[in-house]
Amino acid sequence: MIIKDRLKMNSNKEYNRQRASNVLKSKRISWESLNNDTHWKIGKINFFPTTGLWVSDTIGGARGRDIDSLIDFLKNTAQPIEKVLIKKLSVQEIAKIFTKNQDKSLMEKCELLHKEIYG
Repeated sequence: MIIKDRLKMNSNKEYNRQRASNVLKSKRISWESLNNDTHWKIGKINFFPTTGLWVSDTIGGARGRDIDSLIDFLKNTAQPIEKVLIKKLSVQEIAKIFTKNQDKSLMEKCELLHKEIYG
């Protein structure tokens, strides 16, 4: 019985990790994997994918549980989700955000922005 319970618990944890990964990827949010992938750093937020616990490093230390509440928090805080997303955008994607046409002067600005972000 104990082995069966442990297998179920491991299966649930892996499901939680995979779901969190899929949600973050679909929102184009990048994260840093720490501690053998048991702890993820998303901006100033510590997220533990197997349990869904997240804690903000900011003053007040907002916290919650599950990936959906984390996404809601990112959407509603002073650090909007777009600031987290921009690090994963290419020069062309940044240009498409600002305009639908391929204005060369805008493209040059986007290249500078890209250089600023990626170094």
